[in-house]
Amino acid sequence: MASERPDDPQVYNEVMALFIPPGFSQAQLLFEFSEEPQPAMTTVGLGTALFNGTEAGQAQKLKDSWVAHMLARQSNVLRFKGVTVRVGQAGGEPTIHTVVANSLGTNVAAMVPRNSAALVQKGTALGGRKHRGRMYLPGMVEEAQTDQAGNMTATHRQAIQTAFDTFRSASTDTGLTFVVLHSDEQITGYNPNTGKPVYGPVTPPPPTPITSFVVATKVGTQRRRLR
Repeated sequence: MASERPDDPQVYNEVMALFIPPGFSQAQLLFEFSEEPQPAMTTVGLGTALFNGTEAGQAQKLKDSWVAHMLARQSNVLRFKGVTVRVGQAGGEPTIHTVVANSLGTNVAAMVPRNSAALVQKGTALGGRKHRGRMYLPGMVEEAQTDQAGNMTATHRQAIQTAFDTFRSASTDTGLTFVVLHSDEQITGYNPNTGKPVYGPVTPPPPTPITSFVVATKVGTQRRRLR
């Protein structure tokens, strides 16, 4: 059944939930800045068929890997709150498991404004926009290591890259893999009265294995629409 997307971005995200087949999960890494009412979140797909552990163990593995390898790059005003995984099932809705953390970063350097973050590009062996992705790492980009155009120094970019590579290796040493998940909806047309896109169901392709995570030199920014 075709439908329009709601204007509210929170509702939009709920409606545009990714399709998670059996043997795969979506992981949400959760953060919270000091004195910031809204949490921050970044997501990545997981391949779990070879994972040597429980469903909740997927979240525990990512949580432990982040605490061990990313806190040194993370701002000391940013708290890592834990990991939630949505695990695909053969029938019914995904099961949800959360492992809580409460870990402050240890990096005391002044950071760029909070609407900016390190941008990690997800690469795969397949072409096309749907077979790649991105994730944002808040509280990582040091102000003194970033120019006015938003470009990090080569040394700073590499420091974040090295930490993330180590996190990736630690996360996948017991069978987890990282993947790009796909939506089970696509644009089927446009409403002639409102101009808004209309979405309908589609059979999604299998999740695409991620072959590389590359920290971009230019930081990513979030722009809010004013009403």
